[in-house]
Amino acid sequence: MSLQHSRPSLSVDQAVKELLDFMKKLKYTEGTITHYRHAYNSFLAYAKSKRLLAKPLTFDIINRHLKSIDVPDLNSGTDVRRYVLLHGRLKKLLQFQSTGMISRQRYRKITPLSKPFQALQSRYLAWRLEEKSLSNETMRKTRFETQRFLFFLEDNGVNSISKVNTKHIVAYFRQGSAYACETMGNRAYQLRCFFRFLEEEYIVNPSIQAAIPKIKFVKRRRIPEVWSKTDIRKFIAAIDRGSPIGKRDYAICLLAIRFGMRVGDIRALRIEHVDWNKAIISLQQMKTGNLLQLPLTEEVGNALIDYLKNGRPQSGHREIFLKHCAPFSPFCERNNLSTIVAKYRTAAGISLPKESRKGFHSLRHNIATRLHEAEVPLPVIASFLGHSTIDSTRHYAKADIKMLRKAALEWKEGNDE
Repeated sequence: MSLQHSRPSLSVDQAVKELLDFMKKLKYTEGTITHYRHAYNSFLAYAKSKRLLAKPLTFDIINRHLKSIDVPDLNSGTDVRRYVLLHGRLKKLLQFQSTGMISRQRYRKITPLSKPFQALQSRYLAWRLEEKSLSNETMRKTRFETQRFLFFLEDNGVNSISKVNTKHIVAYFRQGSAYACETMGNRAYQLRCFFRFLEEEYIVNPSIQAAIPKIKFVKRRRIPEVWSKTDIRKFIAAIDRGSPIGKRDYAICLLAIRFGMRVGDIRALRIEHVDWNKAIISLQQMKTGNLLQLPLTEEVGNALIDYLKNGRPQSGHREIFLKHCAPFSPFCERNNLSTIVAKYRTAAGISLPKESRKGFHSLRHNIATRLHEAEVPLPVIASFLGHSTIDSTRHYAKADIKMLRKAALEWKEGNDE
C-alpha cells in the first residue's frame, strides 16, 4: 500500500509568509529568520516583476529567479558557500511547500536533543551494540542518523516518540527526496533498525514501520572518478606550504593521494600511530576496526614533520591534525574535509565533470586505480587500502580504462575464433 501525503499547493507569497511564521513557532532566532527573509525578499521581488506571486511555488520558478541573478541552479552542485546557503534557504521553501514541515540543516549549529530523546537514543545505541557488534564508525553513523530523525521530529512539534505516525515518516523521506538512492536507502535501513527497537520496547505500533520506504539501489553502480596525473600535480602545487594551515593541508592531502587513507582515519591519526624508527604508520581503522599498517615514505614523512614542528598549534590533544582556531581541537567526526579539497581544486583551476564526485574520497580513488593500472594484485591493493574484502577493491578496476579495453579486445578475439 502506498501512502500519500496530500497538501494543497501554496502560492509563492503564501509559501514565504507561512514558512517564516512556522520558523517563528519553532523558535528560530530573529537573526536566522532575518537571513532567510533577506533571501526571500529578493525572490519575491523577482516573482512580483514577472507576475508570479499568486502562482504555485515550483522548482522552475526558483531556478528562473536564480538565473536572473547569475546564480547556479539548484541542481548545480556548487561549492561556493554563499550559493550553497542561498540554495539551502530556497530548498527549504520547496520542502515546506511539499510537506508542511522543514528539516534541520546539517551545517547549522544545533541545540542538544531534549532529555527524553537523549535517553531514548542512548538506550537504542546500547541495544544495537548488544544485538550486533558494530565498529566505531558504524556506531557513529547510527547515532547521527537516529539524531537526524529525532531532530526532525522536534523541529516539527513532536516531543514524544509515541506520537509519531505514518505522516511523519512520509514527510521525513519526502524532504530528502533530492538525495541519491544510496543515501536514502541507507537512511531507510537505519530508521528500520530504530523502529524495530521501538517495537520491541512496545513504544510504537508495528504498523508504523510499514511507512518506511523500501529503496532499491545497486551498490557501487558508478565508476569511480579518477583525477588525471596532471590535475593531481596541479592540486598539490596549489597548496601554500609556507603557512601553518597549508602545511597541515599538504600532509592531509598526501595521506589520501599517496596512501588512499580514509578521511576518518586521517582525522583520528594520532602522534603515537607514527613509528619513526620503523618508518610505518600503524592504526586501527575507524570503518572496519582492522589494523592498518602503511610504509612511511620520505615525502609523506617530511610533510608530517614539517607540520608537527613548524605548523601545528601547541595542544594537549594527541591527534596530529587540528583546527587552527582556538581552542585548537581535532576535527569533529562529521567533518569530511571536503572544503580542503574544494579550496585547492579551485586554486589550481581544476575543472571536473559536473556529475563527478569532488570530495575528499575522490582522492582515495586515485591510488587504488593507479595500483590496478600497474597490475598490482587485488589482494595487495586491498591490504594497502584497508579493505575487508576484495569485492570492495574490485570496484576500482572499473576506472582502469586500459585494462577494460584489453578485456574487451580479448573477448572480441575469442568470439572471432
